[in-house]
Amino acid sequence: MFEREYRLVCAMLRHFVVVLLCLLVCVDGLWGAAAEVGGEPTHEVWSYNLGMYEVNLRHFSERGDIEGFREHLDRLQAMGVGIIWFMPIHPIGEEKKAGSLGSYYAVKDYMGFNEEFGDLDGFKRLIDEIHSRGMYVLIDWVANHTAWDNEMLKAHPAWYTKGKDGEIVKPGGTNWADVADLDFSNQALQAYMIEAMRFWVNEIGVDGFRCDAAGMVPSEFWEKAIDKLKQDRGDLLMLAEGDGASLMEAGFDMLYAWGLHGFENGQMLANYRGELSADGLGEYLLRDRGAYEDEYRLYFTSNHDENSWHGSGIEQFGEGAEVYGVLTMTVNGMPLIFNGQEAGLDRRLDFFEHDAIEWKTDRMADVYGVLLALKKRNSALFNGRLGGGLKMIDVRDEAVALRYFRDAGKDEGKVLGYVREKGDDAVLVVLNLSAQRRQVVIEERVEGEYADVFDGTGWRMGKEIVLDGWGYRVLERVRE
Repeated sequence: MFEREYRLVCAMLRHFVVVLLCLLVCVDGLWGAAAEVGGEPTHEVWSYNLGMYEVNLRHFSERGDIEGFREHLDRLQAMGVGIIWFMPIHPIGEEKKAGSLGSYYAVKDYMGFNEEFGDLDGFKRLIDEIHSRGMYVLIDWVANHTAWDNEMLKAHPAWYTKGKDGEIVKPGGTNWADVADLDFSNQALQAYMIEAMRFWVNEIGVDGFRCDAAGMVPSEFWEKAIDKLKQDRGDLLMLAEGDGASLMEAGFDMLYAWGLHGFENGQMLANYRGELSADGLGEYLLRDRGAYEDEYRLYFTSNHDENSWHGSGIEQFGEGAEVYGVLTMTVNGMPLIFNGQEAGLDRRLDFFEHDAIEWKTDRMADVYGVLLALKKRNSALFNGRLGGGLKMIDVRDEAVALRYFRDAGKDEGKVLGYVREKGDDAVLVVLNLSAQRRQVVIEERVEGEYADVFDGTGWRMGKEIVLDGWGYRVLERVRE
């Protein structure tokens, strides 16, 4: 543990020197990315090397509003956050509400702003300030259902799904009793919803949407909506809360990688619980990369659903929370940080109540800062088609002389190694997915000299790597 703490302190001392160089590289990379996507307006021009940060305004501060959040902008900018995703900011329905404050996902007015958080002019000013810092904004969009006291229900009852008795119903297959299901076979509803989304793009200035329960809404609507929105602004980023080729075909730019982690399930948790080897985890990552080679994937160890309903990242992954977090920051997708993770959030936040995060100093803020800076400056870690490939490497544990990765008939072990390369850029990652200290050697040929991104320690082919329990090394190829 001491070794990791030492490396982290060294990394932050280097960070102040690196940050100016990183900004220069990012400017150069921006033009390169623009050229690579053919000059057409696309989110890739600005999103290609960024990570995402999820914000729950109710939980973010003691104030629980946009001004309480604004006080953290300096810190988030310094940490390297590129995209801020705000959970729903619309007024919340009172009828049949859950808890004392209700769910953000029970939208009462798609064109309104929740007075609990401030006012619409204040939110627009906040977006302008975020933009002035070189960051971008997504808002949550809840298309599938509304609050029971949404004005649409009285004005347009035909827009809602009805049961056999003719009564409006909650979304099928759910326990969401606080919301009423919308019927997207109604073309007037589709037109209204698209115009509401256009308002937030054209009048308020958001840079995209995270679309809640996207798979519950017909693809026909998303195709129409995304086409219309991108006629207004071609560089919008559209994130679907969902997975599968049909959503990508509908026009979404990024999907959740639920196979890696989601609903207290997925490949990382299976590995942590001892149900899946490092080999198996690596094979999943390769399959996911192959299936979505050009598209964006959202990787995370926590989000609002995971935290409130299944447990914090620390609750789910225990001592492995940090190393699995490093994995999400260095594979093919865009990493997501849930608010509070950088402060060591180790408890479930009460979803329907004001439950302020305790903002304490934690090593994860520095870990995220170093890795977000690496993602910005190193093209091997760029998002989607603009990043490098993913290649698994053979790692041998010196203590037991076993080949740990992709060696049929032998123990696959607990060490996962991979390299990502693009041009002269490369990042080599070695993860100890166990509590035991390990000494490993990379058996596969890796070209070039490397330096640890946390402490600057040099590494070359043949040199042993020592890993604490649940430890890791992230090595960047040194440019000549």
